[in-house]
Amino acid sequence: MLGAVRSVRQAPPTSEITTFPTRRQGFRRAAALIAVACATAAAVAGVHGGATAPTRTSAEPPARTQIGDLLAAPDLRLAAAETPAGTVAMSRHRDEMLFLADDLRKLPADRAYQLWLVDDQGARSAGILRPTGSATSSLVSGIAGVREVILTIEPTGGSPGPTGAPVLTVVLR
Repeated sequence: MLGAVRSVRQAPPTSEITTFPTRRQGFRRAAALIAVACATAAAVAGVHGGATAPTRTSAEPPARTQIGDLLAAPDLRLAAAETPAGTVAMSRHRDEMLFLADDLRKLPADRAYQLWLVDDQGARSAGILRPTGSATSSLVSGIAGVREVILTIEPTGGSPGPTGAPVLTVVLR
């Protein structure tokens, strides 16, 4: 053991004296820990909030359309034909109707479908319809007094009055 005294280093003395921080030092340390904790909590909350927040959409209302307004009318009424399938959605208050037809046959180039509104004075044209495939639609204004809607086959440019039997008739009530 005496031989090891030269090569083994002696342990430093331990002190029994303990230092206590002053009240000011304690407050500084506590303030620093609280600041670090707050910064960490804010960072965690920000990341969590960004990751879990729902996607926000614009607060602007959707664009309104004339057809959408018609279909939302409180006095909206539907009338239908059977073959070919035809439907009229109408609002007497708005003085408008949406005419829809399906199962229409393809016409030769020199012929077209023409829509007619029939009232006490007779039939008046509501326009030439060009089906997309076998379906067509038309938004029509000025339906006051109209009792029925008919669809006929006319020359491409249309006729001043119906020239043939109706392809489709929808009676309005």
